[in-house]
Amino acid sequence: MRVLLVIVLLIVVFVALGYVTMSRDGNSATVTVDTDKVKSDTTEVLKKTNDALDRMVDGAADGLQRDPDLDTTVDAEPVAP
Repeated sequence: MRVLLVIVLLIVVFVALGYVTMSRDGNSATVTVDTDKVKSDTTEVLKKTNDALDRMVDGAADGLQRDPDLDTTVDAEPVAP
């Protein structure tokens, strides 16, 4: 039952995104999947994800570089509660 629900939900999402179109001519019905649109959208999402990951890695690398004049010593005495 869950599998059927997931399949129906995926079809509804694909129709809403414009990936799948349905038409009827008399006694025949046609379901068309726009594979070019799926490919272009997938490529765009992957590119944006890759760019975001690159920015995240660059930001983390910048954060790891330390200022040589920065005092990073730690007090040896415990802090009172």
